[in-house]
Amino acid sequence: MEAPGKLGQLGGAVAEAFASSAEAAGQLGGAAFNASARREAVERLRESLATHETVRKGVEEASVRLFEQRQRAVVQVVEPIAEYVNRLAHSPREFDRSVREYRIEVDRFENAVHRIE
Repeated sequence: MEAPGKLGQLGGAVAEAFASSAEAAGQLGGAAFNASARREAVERLRESLATHETVRKGVEEASVRLFEQRQRAVVQVVEPIAEYVNRLAHSPREFDRSVREYRIEVDRFENAVHRIE
């Protein structure tokens, strides 16, 4: 079962334990809990705590898996995409520089040809 469902069950179990305890106290007219009502309330509380612990462990494990998946995604997806985008962003500048360098070489060649003539 998924954690949200378990959390809902936990809340219901805790609420039920406290409600039955309060009901038992009300039936006694505000007097101290009788032994059986107290035992029931303690048992329900222990069950609620066990459910809470189970849900907590599930959430912890799911959180660790999510963190590990995010780390893999950064390495496998985000970094390669960032590198690709950077190459795209830098390629026109590199191309412009190459064209300028080519143009300078052509001009030098033409100047050399004019000097020879």
